Amino acid sequence: MTSQAIKNGAKPVIKCASVYKVFGENAKKLLKSNGRVDAKIFKDAGCVVGVNNASFEVYKGEILVVMGLSGSGKSTLLRCISR
Repeated sequence: MTSQAIKNGAKPVIKCASVYKVFGENAKKLLKSNGRVDAKIFKDAGCVVGVNNASFEVYKGEILVVMGLSGSGKSTLLRCISR
């Protein structure tokens, strides 16, 4: 949050909290039983964690940049929040 937004008591125009995306047949079952995402546990169960606990806020006038290496989950994150 920018200092100006704090002073003005602004609310975010986009807010995402604890976004997850796990691929695999056992993903839903593991999420229900475990309640949290441990990439090693999911990998051992044949799943792939695409996004793990992503949280952010974007305020009016700010620019959001999603950067990362190839295969790091950028497009997956954007698909999760656009639906």
